[in-house]
Amino acid sequence: MRSRITRDDLLKIAALAKINLNEQEIERYAADLNAIVDYAERLQKLDVTDVEPMISPIFGQSSPLKEDIVKSSLSQADALKGASQTESGYFRVPKTLEG
Repeated sequence: MRSRITRDDLLKIAALAKINLNEQEIERYAADLNAIVDYAERLQKLDVTDVEPMISPIFGQSSPLKEDIVKSSLSQADALKGASQTESGYFRVPKTLEG
């Protein structure tokens, strides 16, 4: 299968994640990401018309979901304590999407 993640793509992803990669990491992560994309492409080509949908990937078991239990949580002030920027009681983050 052809490579889908280019060096430039990987550098953009790293910049968005604010991580620095050396040349070895760039090569390794590009190969890893391409292997993941190739595998997903192969999965999309599988014929699953006769396969019943499953709730759990573990045969014979019921749903692994747990019951919702209400517990106490952080106050708004405690949640915002470590934030670098806040505004009107909310986290302030840089704009990441255009439009």
